[in-house]
Amino acid sequence: MGRLTRFLGLAAIGLMVACASGGRSTDEGSLADLGTATAAENQQLVIVFENRQYTDCTIYYNGSGGRRRLGRVTGNSTGRFVAPESPTGFRITAAYQAIGDVTTQMIQANLGQTVTITSHTTGNLTFTVR
Repeated sequence: MGRLTRFLGLAAIGLMVACASGGRSTDEGSLADLGTATAAENQQLVIVFENRQYTDCTIYYNGSGGRRRLGRVTGNSTGRFVAPESPTGFRITAAYQAIGDVTTQMIQANLGQTVTITSHTTGNLTFTVR
């Protein structure tokens, strides 16, 4: 009985530590989803990726700090990400298993703005900055 009590106590402490981390991942290249907050409220650059393809893709931010993984967007859905660094000019790459990598032209945006990137069924990427 003492071992069970000790195990449950350690499990409870582990759960409290996990909850205290705030739910944010610390893996390299992973970024928090903004949820309902706007870019202006957070003074961050928000990247919205509209995947109109049927296949899933992995989104990468290509900036001065190199290539960083933002996350994954499933087919026919939209993902919201925060840029990992202060923007000075960057590109976004969508990596599809079936199609391969597709990269935007150079994007110029400032903190507080939102960049919306659309992946069209024709295979190209377009973007708007607001």
